[in-house]
Amino acid sequence: MENKKLEVIEGCVASNYPRTIYDNDEWAVFQNAYNEIFPEDAGIVGTYSFLFDYEVQDHPIRGRTIVTKEDLAPNAEIWWEEAWHCSFGEKQKFMSFLELLPSLAYQCEILLWAYVSKGKVSVELDPASFFNHADDEKMINMNSSSRPNRFIRAGEELLMNYSTFIEYDALPWFDKLRSDAWKETDSKSLLLPSKNENGKNAIDVYHSTKGYNLLGAPKQSQSQQKTSTKDTLLLQKKQEPSTSFLGLEEMPTIQPLLISLFPFTPLLCTIGSIIFVAVLSRRFFVRKKP
Repeated sequence: MENKKLEVIEGCVASNYPRTIYDNDEWAVFQNAYNEIFPEDAGIVGTYSFLFDYEVQDHPIRGRTIVTKEDLAPNAEIWWEEAWHCSFGEKQKFMSFLELLPSLAYQCEILLWAYVSKGKVSVELDPASFFNHADDEKMINMNSSSRPNRFIRAGEELLMNYSTFIEYDALPWFDKLRSDAWKETDSKSLLLPSKNENGKNAIDVYHSTKGYNLLGAPKQSQSQQKTSTKDTLLLQKKQEPSTSFLGLEEMPTIQPLLISLFPFTPLLCTIGSIIFVAVLSRRFFVRKKP
């Protein structure tokens, strides 16, 4: 009896599988599956594409994310694209790849990370999948070629703009596959304004980076999101590179202190004048003393 081909994946949200930070053995599951589908383009299992020292951390809003452990120069080559940047030009190949994965959790991960670029489904089968998007342009420190667009200090999160390379509505079958896998049955955030064949509102696929990121995003209350966003912006501000001459660290400035003391300037001047007069008077009388 012929095995039934995989056509749809559902229940990623309901499964509530743990978003783990994978080790070599777990990445090998994805890499071996790809090598079986594309033996002529097989990668070296156990290798990664990053060319710098990094750490995968959990962010309260963006989930798993890449944080550099070393300073990165502008336009430095930090990512080896040929390692595990994988593309699928045919739906059948991509579905066969998903079929080889051992569980729903692995399939959901791929549909969380995968995207359409240059007319193909693309996905990184190593920690490069944890490159995250930043809605605030001031926080973006990576360009579309996965190179730093400025000096990046050790400890900074690496963030890019997905809109510069992800294509939307280019492969409707993939957009629907991903949306069906990660949709929430009670969500109203992705409803079509038009009606489907049954005359009812249908679950929409995403048409923008915002919609793309809504699927599978970590769940937080509104207050938690505001707090996390504020903390992230403050951290990013602290981590902005120095613009001083020759890239040297800026010397601490007393300007903020002077500004804070401005309302007390008249009082300070008065006190200073009194002290000055008192010192002069004391010296005068000491000299006159017989």
